[in-house]
Amino acid sequence: MRPYHNPLREQTDAYEVYSYPETGPLVLSCEHASAHIPPPLETTAADREWLGTHWALDIGAREVALAIADYTRSAAVLARFSRLVIDPNRHPNRGDLVRGEVEGVPLSFNQDISQAEVQRRMDTYHRPFHDAVDRVLTERLADPEPVIFISIHSCTPIWERKLRSMDIGILFDRYDDEANALQRELEAEGFFVALNEPYSAMGTGLMYSAERHGQSHAITHLELEFNQALVCTQERCRRVAHRVADAILRIHPLHRDN
Repeated sequence: MRPYHNPLREQTDAYEVYSYPETGPLVLSCEHASAHIPPPLETTAADREWLGTHWALDIGAREVALAIADYTRSAAVLARFSRLVIDPNRHPNRGDLVRGEVEGVPLSFNQDISQAEVQRRMDTYHRPFHDAVDRVLTERLADPEPVIFISIHSCTPIWERKLRSMDIGILFDRYDDEANALQRELEAEGFFVALNEPYSAMGTGLMYSAERHGQSHAITHLELEFNQALVCTQERCRRVAHRVADAILRIHPLHRDN
């Protein structure tokens, strides 16, 4: 299996940017790409129990995002900090921006933190990540060729004792036609697809990053939620990503008339 060929353009404590010199059809983001808890934060043994789980990162999402970017020669912006530090897919005013506990177990590095510490994390991680996404989109939109912005996530196969049977969920807030077209193409690739599942994007704030950047740049934006049972190894991530990319390209204005 060949390695990813994405050129690493920029890397900071908050994010990494991969992009090709030519104009790709997509800009991808991955808000929950890492389980890293950066210093000066320290973790306990109890904290570390959660760092390999969906509470810390979206399992398989980073690999899928990079594989789609590689396959389509597009740009990708990925977070380099855990959502447990501060969640880049949440509005700064939301109560779950910084999570104090996981399944009733307190996280030591999030106990009794001050507003100054929350602001430090905003300034160090949350804001720089979103600034990078804005910058990449602005650069890409300088070219007149159309682009779609897609935020890549993954979800657990079971949540609160309920089976999530879909392979891929398409989250959208206003692009109904594109979401329905992508559902048809993904189903043609053999995936079981659900719209606005495993949760709705309609007015919930759970699609914050895609909405924030898609709306501010006035471009088509969607969020894809991959069932983690589908993307549990790197080889599976790559195979799934290539089929998904083919489906996206068939609905993309750059390709669908070819």
